[in-house]
Amino acid sequence: MSEYLMAAARHYRPGLLGRDYVIPQAQGLKGCYLDWFGMPDVRLQVTALYLYQALLDFPFNSLLDVGCGTGTLTNLLAAVHHNSSILGIDRDEQAIAYAKKLADQNHLSNARFQMQDLESEFPAGAYDIITCMAVLQFIHDPEALFQNIYRALSKDGYLMMQVPRLSKTAYLMKSSKAVKRLPEFHEARGAFGDDEIIALLTQSGFEIVRMQPIIKSASILAKEVFYLLLSIHPKLIFVLCPLLNRLTAFDERYAGEGQGLFIIAQKISSAAA
Repeated sequence: MSEYLMAAARHYRPGLLGRDYVIPQAQGLKGCYLDWFGMPDVRLQVTALYLYQALLDFPFNSLLDVGCGTGTLTNLLAAVHHNSSILGIDRDEQAIAYAKKLADQNHLSNARFQMQDLESEFPAGAYDIITCMAVLQFIHDPEALFQNIYRALSKDGYLMMQVPRLSKTAYLMKSSKAVKRLPEFHEARGAFGDDEIIALLTQSGFEIVRMQPIIKSASILAKEVFYLLLSIHPKLIFVLCPLLNRLTAFDERYAGEGQGLFIIAQKISSAAA
């Protein structure tokens, strides 16, 4: 691949999550809007940014997406890595049904989805990469989940994950009135400290390859505006989506404390999980 094409492939833009990732596939002005500006969800955009770019550096034949939700990002990965087999699992039956329809709509034969409660069962197999994006805060026993992930990874396989990070950085959410407008996420626990997540991974048999703060500076403000608009009226986010999504697309360049962590960890085959 030429250097130009390689650079183009690595360039993440919000519009990657365009008209193909809604059901039914968007047409007309709505389709153009999505292709230009992407889906109006800054949370999804930040997750897509880091995972999309990281996977370009880690070739794989098989990938398991743990807690795939509606499969939007999972299907994007299947479209980009069309020669790889990808399985998405989630305990939400409606989310899995949507993910399957999305895969069928886009003719992604390499993407499969199945309903599974991560805390009571785990798929067998040997996956080159397992992703776990913004899921760990919903798990009551993270250590048990890491042990299951360890067993399901192939020799020297990689875990890629995103977790909320303990942080005091906030702008609009410094106001208690603003905080009350946040949606109820029904999380099992709060954010993770850096030392805590490092200990959990190393004790489970992983070596951390990369750990970087995410959702920084302008992205924090974009996230807060997104939640405030969502709490007033869902359609309001479409007005500022072009700006908010654009801000998050440059999150890697921002400095300062992050509200999340993106982590790549490798399975140490000799470790006993």
